[in-house]
Amino acid sequence: PSRRASRVSGTNAGPQHWAVPPFVTTYTGLALLVGLSWLSAYFVLGKDILPPAGPVWATFLIWISAHVGAILCTFVKLPKLLGMLVAGIVLKNIPGDPVQGLPGSW
Repeated sequence: PSRRASRVSGTNAGPQHWAVPPFVTTYTGLALLVGLSWLSAYFVLGKDILPPAGPVWATFLIWISAHVGAILCTFVKLPKLLGMLVAGIVLKNIPGDPVQGLPGSW
């Protein structure tokens, strides 16, 4: 059939492409964004951002765990602030002290 006839009938005369699921491209892009952001912060801030001893790493860990605690508390119908508070208490009492990089004056 002619090219015009294939357009009209709805068949695809061109090569078939493998369709990538949208969640693959979304999570791949997010992983690249986070990785490149972390790498650029390392070049700017130096070893302060590296886990587990840097103050930037400790602040990031507290921030992430507080938000995870807030999300978990919403599932059991408790205030988000309570989840953030519990996350901070748990982080400080874990053996090995994952937030050891924070300055004592904070």
